[in-house]
Amino acid sequence: MEERLKALQIVQRLQENGFTAYFAGGWVRDHLLGVDSYDIDIATDAPVKTIQTLFEKTIPIGLQFGILVVVIGEKPFEVATFRSDVSYEDGRRPTSVIFTSAKEDASRRDFTINGMFFDPVQETIIDYVGGKNDIEKQVIRAIGNPYERIREDRLRMLRAVRFACKLGFTLDPETRKAIYFFRKGLFPFVAIERIAQELEKMLQHQTRKKALQLLFSLELLQEIFPDLQLADAKALEKATIKIEQFPQDVPLLIYLCILQKNLDVEAYATYLKRSKKEKLSALFWQKSAALNEKDDLYTWASFYAHPDADRCIHLTSLQKSSEKKTAFLRTHQARKKELFPFIKRLQNKTPVLNASYLMNKGITAGKTLGDLLKKAEILSVNQGITDPDTLWNHLNESAKLEE
Repeated sequence: MEERLKALQIVQRLQENGFTAYFAGGWVRDHLLGVDSYDIDIATDAPVKTIQTLFEKTIPIGLQFGILVVVIGEKPFEVATFRSDVSYEDGRRPTSVIFTSAKEDASRRDFTINGMFFDPVQETIIDYVGGKNDIEKQVIRAIGNPYERIREDRLRMLRAVRFACKLGFTLDPETRKAIYFFRKGLFPFVAIERIAQELEKMLQHQTRKKALQLLFSLELLQEIFPDLQLADAKALEKATIKIEQFPQDVPLLIYLCILQKNLDVEAYATYLKRSKKEKLSALFWQKSAALNEKDDLYTWASFYAHPDADRCIHLTSLQKSSEKKTAFLRTHQARKKELFPFIKRLQNKTPVLNASYLMNKGITAGKTLGDLLKKAEILSVNQGITDPDTLWNHLNESAKLEE
């Protein structure tokens, strides 16, 4: 409500000075859907230079396109002059714009549900594109010619999928045909970072499984990830069983690991320009998926000591039936309890035998010392040894057996 009151101040000031000004785009859609929205954009026929004189604090972010930010209190609001895009040569951005009317501004937007305006002073919807009707029909429809809208910005193909799944709407048949037509034209027009951002937004919502299925049916998933070995819709269904129960913060790379067990995480992390932290989380996911009951206690203790262990256990449990989930969680709880002292020691990096102890025993610094420290820690966990001297004796006995 506070955001709306501050945005209302901007609209009122513009209208009081003889200009048309409305809330625009996504906020209007969410308002009609009864969804709380705090991201309010404002559209007006006032030129940017005039807007700069009317408000104390403004930030230029795209003056050539008639866009700036007006700050009310500490809250920034994007304010844009009504415009019509002249041409798109790169499948992403207009080469230039013409400042125009609200009606023409609405006609250059992506989908009808995003092309409406709202006058917060009169509290009325201004709808030149049939967005209100499409919300009632629960349809995602491109404004005007869908082929032109998608040719202008190929990312709109992914946005259409995201809106359809998130809102529970269907794709208008002509819009769907246009998406399928342009599916192989996603690259090089759209940067992989923008694609990854759209995918993240889809996967953060509980309709993520439906989104992956729709991307697959439109052959967009295959276009983005040509190496994923998903032969058909059944393979996708099997790979993504119950992922709709996942929390919002599961990284994109982990979803790709779920889609393909032998995924080359290093290559995909580079391809998608993901963070090192996300790459390491995905690599750990793969490692955890390969664990089995035959692994020794040290391997399990090392797994539980990792900060991502609980997430791996939780996500894996969500993919199981209720009966198997209970047994799965009980097994891990029992093993974690048994290994608790060793897990804490691994987390705190306080081994039973440290470098000083081994050097006092005559082991010089270097590779041999490092190998012995590792071997000692493995023996300690697997044999349940917590006394340094006892562990040193076992280490010596082990060495003799190997000779």
